[in-house]
Amino acid sequence: MGLYGSTYGIDLADLRRDLRGVVAAVTLGVVLKAGMISGVMVLAFDRPEYLILGIVVAQIDPLSVTALSKDGHMSQRARSLLTAWASFDDPMTVLLTLYVAGYAYTAAGRTGTPSVVGGGTTGYVLGLALNALLPAGALLAWWAGGRLWPARRSGKEPLRPRRPATPLPSS
Repeated sequence: MGLYGSTYGIDLADLRRDLRGVVAAVTLGVVLKAGMISGVMVLAFDRPEYLILGIVVAQIDPLSVTALSKDGHMSQRARSLLTAWASFDDPMTVLLTLYVAGYAYTAAGRTGTPSVVGGGTTGYVLGLALNALLPAGALLAWWAGGRLWPARRSGKEPLRPRRPATPLPSS
């Protein structure tokens, strides 16, 4: 949902005209940016675990990009390129983190494989269930919020008129 929301406002015609630049920014740009920041973190702290921290810190903030885009000093091409980069930066960074995490784990001197819930079919099903809990919890909070605080048009008027509790007599 977040990816859809962040890409909804991107002008597709601008993206098609500058497809090479967008693909380069989303792939090569993300890797180079994360690599530079991670490299500095590892050199500064001399621990391979800082590879992961460097990648996570390297993410572009989509809210900052949105605020920057509203300023009239940026060209439409630059605005489209930056918005696309910011939109796809988070998913690309998550994938990059997953790929580098295994290396950082073994480079730190640990043996075996990192695991949150265990291996095998049981671990897979448990991981899938834990991942399903997040959107289910968000949906439940959204539903409960609508039930507890119904939307109002003006101060006291309900969104939908209520039906009378007893039927009106017909004449």
